[in-house]
Amino acid sequence: MRTQKEIFALILDFAKRTDSIRAVTLEGSRANPNIKQDKFCDYDISFFLNAKNLESFKNDEEWLKIFGNILMLQKPEAMELYLPDLREGWFSFLVLFDDGVRIDLSLIPLEDIEWYKDNERLMRVLLDKDNQLPINEPSDSAFFIKPLTKQSFLDCCNEFYWRYVCIHKDILRGELLLANAHLAMMREGLLILLSWRVALRQNNFAFSLGKEYKFLPHFLEPKERKTLYKCYKLGDLKQARKTLKTMEKFFAKNARELIKVHFKDLHTLPYAKVAKQYVRILKHKIV
Repeated sequence: MRTQKEIFALILDFAKRTDSIRAVTLEGSRANPNIKQDKFCDYDISFFLNAKNLESFKNDEEWLKIFGNILMLQKPEAMELYLPDLREGWFSFLVLFDDGVRIDLSLIPLEDIEWYKDNERLMRVLLDKDNQLPINEPSDSAFFIKPLTKQSFLDCCNEFYWRYVCIHKDILRGELLLANAHLAMMREGLLILLSWRVALRQNNFAFSLGKEYKFLPHFLEPKERKTLYKCYKLGDLKQARKTLKTMEKFFAKNARELIKVHFKDLHTLPYAKVAKQYVRILKHKIV
């Protein structure tokens, strides 16, 4: 696998020789000073060029071979089945090379450079021919833990117990796939709640737990970590019921800890009692 130095050299050599490319930036994990770098990190690269030249790059894939032997290529903005993530007018090539390197290369119109500067904090400038981009330290502040407020806590509990009811309906109907989808939504509430607890333990909300909370387990006690992993066990309706019970119990325990310290006026865990009452009604109707 080629090194970062080699990949950057290839990209910058091409950009310097190509007059229509006016700037090059690096985003994502390789731009993040708070992430431990390893050989599996992708290269998130952006080329800035005018709209006319962007079209020619978009319609001709041959130039991508300069960066190596391509195994597989994805063009999200050209797909019919899946909606693109990028801003309208932007285009990307996600490329897998035969030495294990992956480059996600975005083509951005120069007209959007101001929007980019206002919205992209986690980036490094690799090349700026016209001095249009700021020389700032990369920041992952956009991914910091969400602030804990009473309303956000209530919203979290509301959504969690709303999904709790939905999953019981799914299980009673024998609809495992839908139950698992709702369990994933419910788990998101648990992860948000746990992120608040971690931030309060650290006395700091100004840090990121990574994509899909991947660093969260590092901040949990061994017993908590084990319980969290149990919330991902799926497979059949029996397991779905067990996972639902584990997740609700874990959520309630952590939510009550927050209430005890930060929201004493709430007295009880919001929505839990009425959600369980509704589930009893559903089960009674089945009988």
